[in-house]
Amino acid sequence: MASDARKPEGTEAGAGGKGKAAGGARREGDGTGPRLGPDPALGYLGDALDRRPADLSQPEGVIGKRTPLVDALRKVTGEGVYTDDIKLPGMLVGKILRSPHPHARIRGIDTSKALALPGVRAAVVGSEAPGQFGVLPISRNETALAVGKTKYIGDCVAAVAADDEEIALEALSLIDVDYEVLKPILRMEDALKPTDDPIHEKTVRGTNIHKEVDQEFGDLEASFRDSAAASILVLQKATARPNAGDDREPNWTGCCWMSIAITPATSCCRSC
Repeated sequence: MASDARKPEGTEAGAGGKGKAAGGARREGDGTGPRLGPDPALGYLGDALDRRPADLSQPEGVIGKRTPLVDALRKVTGEGVYTDDIKLPGMLVGKILRSPHPHARIRGIDTSKALALPGVRAAVVGSEAPGQFGVLPISRNETALAVGKTKYIGDCVAAVAADDEEIALEALSLIDVDYEVLKPILRMEDALKPTDDPIHEKTVRGTNIHKEVDQEFGDLEASFRDSAAASILVLQKATARPNAGDDREPNWTGCCWMSIAITPATSCCRSC
C-alpha cells in the first residue's frame, strides 16, 4: 500500500533518521550548535569549513577526501588575524640594527642621537645583556645582541623601542657603530687553518673548528690483512653540510605588562 507521508520540504532522509538539508548542507544533530553547511560556490573547501573536530575522529571523515586548511578561506579573503595585527594599548614597536659585515670587531656604539629622537623610548646594545645561551651545552655562546664583534652579515648589534614603526626605523639610522672589519671565513678550507681572529671564542687549536671528534670502528689493519683486495686502497674525502629545519614565517613577539604578570604572545617558527 503506498504511503502519502511526505518528507519535510528542503530535506532528504539520512542514515539513522537524521535529516540533511538539500544541496548538501548539514543540519544540527550533534548538540554542539547549528552547522552552516558547505557553500557550493566554495567546492570542497566549503565542506572542510563545515567540519567539526568530532568528524575527524571518524575514518570516513578524512580518509580519501581532500582536506584543506580549515582557516584557508579566512587567509585568502584577508580576514585572517596574525600576530602582527595585534595592537595593544600603549604598545611600542621594537626594531633591531644589524651588521653589514660578515666579521667585524665593535669598537664603539653611540645611541645618543637615537635616544634624542622624539618618540624613542629606549635603546639597548649587547654589552648591557652579555649573558650567553644556546641550544646545546657545547654551543652556549649566543647573546641577544652582538658583544664585542659581529659574526655574520645581519648579526644583531643594537635595538630600539619607539611609539611606531617609522620612528623606530629612523632611530636605527641615527645609531653610530664604529666597526673594525676583520677577515671573513668564506671557505671550509680556510676555517681549518690557525688564525689570530677566530670567529668564536672557544675553538680547536686556534682555528675556526668548533668541535672535533675522532671515531674508529673495528680492526682496520686486520681487515686489510684478511681482505683479498688488500692491495687496492681507495681514499676518498666526504663532506656534509649541517642541516636544520627552517620555516619562512618571520618571528614576532608581543608582551603586555600587567599588574601581576607579563603576558607574552609569540609567533615562533624556529625548528630544532
